[in-house]
Amino acid sequence: MSLVELGRGNGLMASAHLREATELLMARSENEQADTSAEVASWGILTLATTWSALVYQKPTTPISSHALVFRDVPIERAGPLSQGGRRRSQSDSCTVRPAHYLRTAYEQAELYRIVHEILLSYCGSRGKVSGSDIVLIYERLLGWKKDLPTETPNAGAEDEGSNPGLFLLIQYHVTIIHTLQPMLYTKNIDQTSENYLTRAIVRHAQIAFKILVQYRDNYGIYHQSPIQLFCIIHVCDALVRYSPNDRSISEVVEYALQSLEGASVGYPVAKILRDSFSQVVLERLPELPMKIAQQLDQKSSYLPRDIHNVFTRSTYQQPIAQLLPVMDDSIGRDFVALLEKRHGSDWDAMQTNRGKLDSMQIKAVLNQQDPD
Repeated sequence: MSLVELGRGNGLMASAHLREATELLMARSENEQADTSAEVASWGILTLATTWSALVYQKPTTPISSHALVFRDVPIERAGPLSQGGRRRSQSDSCTVRPAHYLRTAYEQAELYRIVHEILLSYCGSRGKVSGSDIVLIYERLLGWKKDLPTETPNAGAEDEGSNPGLFLLIQYHVTIIHTLQPMLYTKNIDQTSENYLTRAIVRHAQIAFKILVQYRDNYGIYHQSPIQLFCIIHVCDALVRYSPNDRSISEVVEYALQSLEGASVGYPVAKILRDSFSQVVLERLPELPMKIAQQLDQKSSYLPRDIHNVFTRSTYQQPIAQLLPVMDDSIGRDFVALLEKRHGSDWDAMQTNRGKLDSMQIKAVLNQQDPD
């Protein structure tokens, strides 16, 4: 029900459903949670609740222990049913049938959102002031998760045409990196060098995520996206508009977001408000857009504040930087970059560029353009 309400634009109701589900989960006894199906369902609820908390920047209510074992009694290596990956093809195209790896993909997603849970608790101030070393440890966990991602995971397919959870998993990873790094740009004592490093890292991850989104659209269309993926679209495109406004491809970014959200609005009314909110940011940040694209923007919001609040549970989809700053060390951005250089050398930024190359390899594997190594 929570995803249904999200698609309708009822974020507040979706939050209520997720809260009720997690409370019921906590109330169940160990015996009731013992079988495999119950364990998978439990982690599904916890992961979805954490995902939604991350997208609307709320302190998570999900009881995820940092020591909990994901899918402890579930045979995640089982390949599952065969799938053709959900890719749109002409009748003359050949199509490689592969194992779907649904359980492995679900497992990796749950592992990713365990890290996200830690990020939310850190930035929500539950453990005192968050420092540069705190974020470095979390950042390294995210990079480690990506490095250890099995080659078969991105090949997770779908029974219905037009969906691929493997690609969606990669998109969520890059959105997580963006949200982790972005708040540090706004601290008092950040120096220019650290600001440049952080900005480059955010833009790079946003560019990689945008590439995945475009390939998703080209291969699976714009009508088969989940409500969560629509939120990812505006966060990725917002980062590019905000931190790389002079890039020559910025018009393509804006046009992609507008058209994707417009197309998705056929099935998900929430896409209309997402499009409207993104348009307002573009109008503020990019006054010199080509006329062809500027005409597609919603020049004036047609929604009341209560409508927007109902979707985002706040007045905007953007990170609440003003609320995060009081729980962050003033030197967090500078310390973060300095500690990364100390632990990984002065070329840590170049190291991340190489991670982008791995992304490209995985994307190709997802689209069945090459076999994974």
